Amino acid sequence: MMSNNKYIADLLPDNYYHLYNRSNNKEPLFKNVGNRLYFLQKYKQYVAPFCHTYTYCLLPNHFHFLIQIKSDREICAVLQNLPKEALSSYQKQFLKGLGKVDGKNDISQRNVIFEERREDLGKAKNDLSQRIVIFEERREDLGKAKNDLSQRIVIFEESHYHQLLAKQFRRFFIAYAKAFNKQHNREGNLFNRPFKRVRVADDAHFTKLVCYIHHNPTHHQLTKNFTTYPWSSYQSLLSNQATALNRESVMNWFGGINNFIAIHHKENTLTQIEDLIIEE
Repeated sequence: MMSNNKYIADLLPDNYYHLYNRSNNKEPLFKNVGNRLYFLQKYKQYVAPFCHTYTYCLLPNHFHFLIQIKSDREICAVLQNLPKEALSSYQKQFLKGLGKVDGKNDISQRNVIFEERREDLGKAKNDLSQRIVIFEERREDLGKAKNDLSQRIVIFEESHYHQLLAKQFRRFFIAYAKAFNKQHNREGNLFNRPFKRVRVADDAHFTKLVCYIHHNPTHHQLTKNFTTYPWSSYQSLLSNQATALNRESVMNWFGGINNFIAIHHKENTLTQIEDLIIEE
């Protein structure tokens, strides 16, 4: 079912999202460095192949990411390049379903309908009036079938892509929670459900989110200097070391590293981004 809640937006190809989730009862989500590293490792395994990651920040009991879901072709390529034995059941179902609504089958189905209608038309060849009536009815049905099929394709893209991506996040959360619970002798759900995802509205929203996510440690009074916080993407984006982040895209967006730094340090930056807070 598609969501109308702006804080639980459907995950669709090519769209940008601010992702947020926290632990149940605001208990610690990370208790040591190893937890944080494992969390990022699981994110890289389950989520990163399906999205472009721009910024992130890990706080003691919650996290933020700014991502863009990859295109439908890129998502399909990720799955098609996996060994068959590595595909989960729902990934197999996704690829199977995709094959049923691709362009070739779209044309084939319309051709089948057309052939059936043409056969009906031939049966009425001795009755001109009846031929005309049948032809008009069948032509209308064919047009409806084409429109219905197009609508089904749209519904597939919106619901099945969302389901695929939502399940990838679920696998990510479960994998981390299992390891965390085992290490800390804990039971039960670790994450709040459902996790929040807000679709990025425009260019200004994207720019503000980058700054907001990096300033989050200051907002929560974890540090007086957000630039030194070790568990955000700020220093990784400034670094020349290899990263899974889309560093080049971020720097190009801000017009270079100097503008990136300057915008983060504007005196009014924090007041401009207060409306982006989605934490409870």
